[in-house]
Amino acid sequence: IADQDEHCKKFMEALIPEAFRKLQCSHPIDHWAGWL
Repeated sequence: IADQDEHCKKFMEALIPEAFRKLQCSHPIDHWAGWL
């Protein structure tokens, strides 16, 4: 169980920042698209 938890933790640490980057990058594009 400890090994699975460690794997999950590493996966989330890698995934979450990437998800935030994608949200931050896509939000202004959606916002600008509304003004065009």
